[in-house]
Amino acid sequence: MKTRKSLSVMSGICLAAGSLLYICFRPRSLLMFQWANSIGTKQNISFIRGATKEIGHRLPEWFMYSLPFSLWVVSYMLAIGAVWVGSRSPVRLVWLSIVPVLSIASEIAQAVHLIPGSFDWVDLGLLTTGSIIGAILIKANGVAEYDKQKNQESSVSRVTHTIYSPGRRKY
Repeated sequence: MKTRKSLSVMSGICLAAGSLLYICFRPRSLLMFQWANSIGTKQNISFIRGATKEIGHRLPEWFMYSLPFSLWVVSYMLAIGAVWVGSRSPVRLVWLSIVPVLSIASEIAQAVHLIPGSFDWVDLGLLTTGSIIGAILIKANGVAEYDKQKNQESSVSRVTHTIYSPGRRKY
């Protein structure tokens, strides 16, 4: 299905972009860099970080620190949207909303000190915006797929009705 493929490609792009931002610009003290070292990718990561070092000084902080997670949230939504494309099941909405709701709720919980962390309005704004954009993309693609399925069913129904309608004689 073209719609499933487009949602999957968009999901992959968001995942890759968020991951690349982490690799290029986040502090090496993060646990992910220890994991990367343990699987032998230290040189590759050092090369990438070296090649993008000058760019990092010119980028706004939100781009390096808030955008990656928002891209991952959108990636999740698009991947789940691809799995459930064309479905109208209420379960689909549960799966689609799990990560965006938990992400936004955790940011709010940081604001009221329910969980450790630093509340950031930019994080909250980008998570909310990303979730809305993800929902719009899924809705647009899901509606297109649903309409396509309905048109195909309608075409089959018209043909079947024309061929087999009672009272119609075939000569």
